[in-house]
Amino acid sequence: MKTMLVAVLAAAGAGSAAVSGSVVESDQGALELARSAIAEMRRLRKADQSVCEADTEVLRYIGRTETDLLVCLERHPDASILRVTSSGGPVRRAIPAARELARREMSVEVLGFCGSSCGNYVLPAAREFVVLPYSAVMLHGAPKPDVGQDRERLVKAIKKSGLPPEKITEELIAEQLQRLSDERRMHVQFQQDFAVGQGWYELPFYYQAVERAEGDGAILFVSEDFAAQCLGKATEIAAFWEPGNETEEAAFRDLFNYRIWIVGRDVGAPADC
Repeated sequence: MKTMLVAVLAAAGAGSAAVSGSVVESDQGALELARSAIAEMRRLRKADQSVCEADTEVLRYIGRTETDLLVCLERHPDASILRVTSSGGPVRRAIPAARELARREMSVEVLGFCGSSCGNYVLPAAREFVVLPYSAVMLHGAPKPDVGQDRERLVKAIKKSGLPPEKITEELIAEQLQRLSDERRMHVQFQQDFAVGQGWYELPFYYQAVERAEGDGAILFVSEDFAAQCLGKATEIAAFWEPGNETEEAAFRDLFNYRIWIVGRDVGAPADC
């Protein structure tokens, strides 16, 4: 399976050279693949939709890590590779999909973007994974130990969502607190079952950098070294693209409409996970 994954990576433009001031033609195709995938992910997110397409062994999924992902996997039981573009989704939906992925010992290819619950659960559950050229893995943390007890923070979040005050009832708050507690339990069990390093979820070095930035923080993209430290017991990294020079890095950053920090480049990498 690794041979197939690395072959896909090479075809998409891995190991490409660059010329000063521009992206070379062989790399441009990989860049456009990632750009197109990210644009489609954003379009589908706004429309609350997803794409699920199968071609022999490869299952293509674009969308949130919602129930749609689990349904997509179940509809295509012969697929052995999941090529995913996802901004993430609810913990309670992502984990069952990740467990189905693990049960089938599927491999994962990240095309464009794998963020939040996609990075938290889909990647660790893979037998092995590839991050394709100009693609990113984004993390921002996971359910905290006190998440089911922080009533004040929850109420603020509900009010910020725009829900009318008359609908913010004690029953609603209790239901949401219970949901958060349940998600925390699911998360802890997943982390134990897949031997994911605590640093993959806690990200203390990132939050410290955000605090120092005083409101001028950025979204965190992980590096291959950091992924290997935290996921080394959970999965195998078949290939992980990272910018090889300033031209590639500039093109990569331009894909995203927000400021990003890359582990090891913009924020210091932790000594261990």
